[in-house]
Amino acid sequence: VVYEDDYLIAINKPEGMLAVPGKGEQQNAEDMLKRQRQDLPYIKMVHRLDMDTSGVLLAAKDSETFAAMQALFANHKAVRKTYEAIVCDVSHGANALRKGIIELPLAPDFIHRPRQCVDKEKGKRSVTAYEVLDTPQHIDGVSTKKVLLRKAILTPYTGRTHQLRMHCAHPEGLDMPILGDPLYGNVAAGRMYLHAKSITFPHPMRSDAVVTISAEGF
Repeated sequence: VVYEDDYLIAINKPEGMLAVPGKGEQQNAEDMLKRQRQDLPYIKMVHRLDMDTSGVLLAAKDSETFAAMQALFANHKAVRKTYEAIVCDVSHGANALRKGIIELPLAPDFIHRPRQCVDKEKGKRSVTAYEVLDTPQHIDGVSTKKVLLRKAILTPYTGRTHQLRMHCAHPEGLDMPILGDPLYGNVAAGRMYLHAKSITFPHPMRSDAVVTISAEGF
């Protein structure tokens, strides 16, 4: 648990865990939190993270707060999320350190589910701000002689499926796949190095409060 008040509770979800119950019996963060906090009669996640993504995951403690948070998330301007990633610059420096905006419309890739694809005719608007910061040290057994690793800060302005992963990997985007991404990456690692670092939003039950929740990552 990284944050808690009378209405909300937030955790730092580990990678490799579902955010909410799925079709099978695989362990998920919502049920685990319910087991650990049996003093709370209501716990429901108000948003999602991919199973392979770690970081801040927020739950409501009552149905009224859940509905209010859902309305906030529907208005992407009201909630600001920041992610950090380790990306693979296979160009060995040809992609210079930089920052900017990626706008690539995304749609499901029906032939290669669950992948998404860039579809400039039928895809939904997808926007990500990015900043490529530096070259981290040796990570997860990946040799920097074979691939140049960089840290990227990512701020999504829309919430499409696999948006950050696609925007990092696509040649018209960052052109630097996330390290360990099993769908869009090209360098294997012990995990996918994408972490939901922080989330900022106006508290739905306290009109004068703006909340920022952060969670340490890799």
